[in-house]
Formats: sequence, C-alpha cells, structure tokens
Amino acid sequence: MSCPVRTHVFDGPRKGIGRCIECGDTTNPKGIAGCRECNSEGGSVVCLACNPGHTLVDGKCQSHCQDPTNCAEGSCVVGIGENLYCRLCKTSGYAPVDGICTDITGANPSGCVPGAGPDSARSCLQCSRGYFLYMGGCYKKGTPVGKAVCTWAGVDGPITRTNYGPGLCNVCAKGYENQDGVCRPCTTSNCDQCRTMDQAEVCTHCTLGYVMDRAGACSIQTIGSCTVPNCAACADNGKCQRCGLGFFLTSAGTCVDNCRVIPGYYAVKNVETMVARCAQCEIPNCKVCSTETFCAVCADGYFSSNEGCARCSSECATCVGDGAEDCTSCPLGYAVTSESGVGRCEKPCTPSTAGCKDCGANIDGASYCSVCSAQTAFPLNGRCTEPSGRAASACTSIVDGTCMQCTDGYFLLSGGCYRVDTYPGRTVCRAEEHGVCTKGAHGKEFGPSGVLQDCLDANCKECTAGACTVCKVGYVNVEGHCQRCAQGCIACTAPNDPQMCTRCDMGYYQSTTGPAFTCTPCSASNNGMTGVPGCTHCKPPGGMVGPVLCHTLDAVPSVVPSEPSPPRRTALVAGVSVTAVLLVAGLAGFLLWWFLCRRAK
Repeated sequence: MSCPVRTHVFDGPRKGIGRCIECGDTTNPKGIAGCRECNSEGGSVVCLACNPGHTLVDGKCQSHCQDPTNCAEGSCVVGIGENLYCRLCKTSGYAPVDGICTDITGANPSGCVPGAGPDSARSCLQCSRGYFLYMGGCYKKGTPVGKAVCTWAGVDGPITRTNYGPGLCNVCAKGYENQDGVCRPCTTSNCDQCRTMDQAEVCTHCTLGYVMDRAGACSIQTIGSCTVPNCAACADNGKCQRCGLGFFLTSAGTCVDNCRVIPGYYAVKNVETMVARCAQCEIPNCKVCSTETFCAVCADGYFSSNEGCARCSSECATCVGDGAEDCTSCPLGYAVTSESGVGRCEKPCTPSTAGCKDCGANIDGASYCSVCSAQTAFPLNGRCTEPSGRAASACTSIVDGTCMQCTDGYFLLSGGCYRVDTYPGRTVCRAEEHGVCTKGAHGKEFGPSGVLQDCLDANCKECTAGACTVCKVGYVNVEGHCQRCAQGCIACTAPNDPQMCTRCDMGYYQSTTGPAFTCTPCSASNNGMTGVPGCTHCKPPGGMVGPVLCHTLDAVPSVVPSEPSPPRRTALVAGVSVTAVLLVAGLAGFLLWWFLCRRAK
C-alpha cells in the first residue's frame, strides 16, 4: 500500500497493512496540527509545509493571529498567507476590517454594515466600494492581504456575470472559488482552482508541482525522471507523454491548463488514448479554433460558419453573416446605422437630407449630423430628432437645431447627444457624468464644449485634459507622456530599461524575480535558466532554475486571408465550359480517326 506523496503518511504496524492519514490529522498521534505537507522518516512524521495562517518553526506549524486581544475567542481563524485574521470581534460596535477589529460606529471607509444578532453585530454583512466581503470582514482591494484573496473587486455599474458590484469580488485569487461575488477557500490540499458541484468541492487545477490523481486529490509528481510540471507520465528521456487531469500536452512536450494561451491552438482529447493535447488550428482565415472544424473567431473580413470562416459581404469591413445587413464595422466614410451595432454600412449623414443642415460630427471616419434644419430639433445618436417621447429627456437646452446640454445617460458631442452603451457613441466614449463624457475611448478625449479630439500623444490609449492617463500596450506613462518599454516587455515601470518589465511579450520569459523583472527570449539563457533553441512561446521553469518550459517550437501561426472563393454561378459556368471543351475535343478526335481509316481502305 502506498500513500499520496507529501500530503499523507502511512500509519500501520507494517508495510502494506494500515491506512493513509493526512499530515494535519490530529486525531491520529502522527498528525501535526496545521501541517499541509509532510514526510515520514524512521517512523516519525516531519512537517514540510503548513496551511494558510501558519508558519513552519522547528517542524511544527505555529499560528499567527494578527489581533489576539480584540478577536472573539476561537474566531481568529481566517487564514491568509502565513497569518490568521479575525472573523468575529469581542466587542459590539467593532468588526473585522482587513482582518483587524475596527470601530465601525463612526465614519468608516470600508462601509462595514454589521448584523442585528448578538454575534453578527460584531462582524460585517456588507461592504462599500473599494472593499470586498470575506469571512465576516471587509478587506480593501489592492492591499497585500486583500489581493491574496481577491484580484479584482466589484465596481459601480450594471450587475453582470463579470461584475458583482461594489463590496463584492469579481475575480478571486488562486486557491479560492467565487460564489456570487464572495470568495471561498478551496479545502483540497494543493488546489489552485476549485468549484462546488452537488454540494461537494471538486478541484479543477492543482498547484504547480502537483497532478490530480483518480481520487480527485492533488499529489506531487513522482514519475521517474519526469520534471515537467503537471505531467502525469513521461518517456524515458523525461519528455511528457500525458499531462495530469485538467492540463493539455503541447507540441513541445509541456503541460498547460488552457491551450488558448498559445495563439492558434485549441484543446482536443483522444478518446482512445485519453491524452488531452493542444492542436494547431488549420482552418483558413481563423484566429481561434474551438474544434478541428469550427472557428470561434475569424480574421477581419470573415465570419464563423458551419464550414469554417466565410467571407463577409464586400460592403462590410467585419460582419456576423454574409448579408449586407450583417456588418459590424465599415470601410472608411461609412458606418453601421443601427444602434445595435449590426446592420448595413451607409453614409450616416448627408446635408439637406433627413432634416440635417450640417454633418460636422466625425466618429470613426464617418460623418454624423451636428446641426438640424428645424430649430426645435437636435441630433440624437447622430440623427435629427424632435424632442418628444424618449428624446425629450436627452437634451435640456436646444438652440438653433443643436443641443447645448445633455442629461445623465448621454454625452454631448458636436451639438448632439449620444449614449455610451449604443452605437456610435460607445466607439468614442466609455463613461459619462452629468451629460459630459468623462472617459474617452481609443485615444480620444472631449473638450469642454463636447468637441472630440485626439489625445496629444499618439501612443496614448486614454487621456484627460491633454495628459495621458493610460498608455497603449508596450508603453509606460512618464509624467503624462507615453514612452516605449524595453524590447520584450509589453508592460513596464520605466522606459527603455530591460530590468523594469512587469509583463513579458510573446516569445519571452521572466528571467529575474521581483515586482519588476527582466524578459529574456525563449531561445536564450539567463540567470540560471536555459533557453530552448527555436522556442516561440514559453514560461520560466519552476523555482526559476533549469530549462524554460517551452510550449511551441514551431513558428506562431499568422492569419493571412486566402483568395476569396468564386461564386457558385461562376463555378457552374466554368464547369459547363470545361465540359463543352472536352466534348468538342473528343468529337474532333473521333472524326479524324474515322477519316484516316477510310483513306486507308
């Protein structure tokens, strides 16, 4: 009998007879309180790693309560990192804020709202913007303890699948499951991702260095010379042949949890060998494959169909179907006239038509009405509209066919009112307040009178009052100006400094530690890590030592649109023409043979 390595130890009178116990099972004399990983040497158990909230000291796991004085007895149980935080405070009027009991009777930025019961009055049931609720307390986003649980807190706006709203969490950190905006710690040892199914926890991804066994537990890799993370079976040369549950084998013999991290690849599983692997997409004009025969995202100018990617109508730049009414973007000077963002490409404005006097509003290269012919009308989403019904609430001041002030829900642009959530307004503005666009889109900003203008810096993504606030990928903001990061970086903290990267470009890997680091090509070696010749997509090895984990050795595929297939009518005519030529040639050959035979006689 053998036990899962490092998570269990054998307890029995002799080999093969007994049972496996967890390292932290204190109901057994061999168990060590708070221990997550252990080893058995000479009959004694030695702890190697502790559970969250505990620190390994001389082979034992010691708890570190951050507020032992004010925390209610037995309530310092919220394990985050190596510390324990409070779930319930000792005194009424106090509740956990960042795990520490805090007076919430006065002004409190966390917005902690306690319950009415004797116990719930000493904990939080609700939090405000910038904080999220977790195990009876409000935790601030972005702090060391907060981001260890939640990497993205809820924000103002509509409640959706991706935004649970202020006071809750949108994306939980590794080791936690998101349950309607509240993070729950995974209880399976060494589990990075889990979910609840039929009221039971199921681990979906194990921590680096562990693979999922058939029982659903995360066990450390123990297969011979195999050093590939998350690999379940290796060949004699150490190359992975089959990845652990939830992982896919790459063409370079490594394991990834999502094939889409490698551009141009998709996940496929062989039902006979049970090997899950990443296969290269071979559908023409496809950017992202879902299966061997279905494309999820086609190249611009094509749309997904049952037969792969089909060409859009010649009137469209991008589309969702082959009809002229299926356009989602248009050639320069034209625009989709439907507010839904799907429709025909037309010139949206022509003076003296549809009640428009002047087409002075320019959005994405297309002209929209800026002054209406009727003095009582105004441009609404680019079209002249009389102030009645829904339109009556959009503009509060109409002067000579233009709007001077828009209401909440709209923003002023070149004499007209536009909505942020409909086309074409959403292409130039991301947020509005009191009828004014407060956050431009795609390198645009708005002047005081609602005039749309480009950001002064060509490499700026978002700007305010002439100063850049968000730069494009590969640039860093230095005093309101965008400067290029060093080669190999797509995000950095300082320009042209190879040691100040915060995110590496494709084909590079992180080769130093720290919040800012160096990015090195996958084929090059650096700082104790060995590059792989010809590697085009990789990540650093575990422990930052040894060969990089290469995902692809072949060139990353580029999507190049093929020549459009001729229409069926052309194909039919061509087929008939070829058939006619063959018949004429055959008849001529027969007549020539018949004529020669007669002369021979």
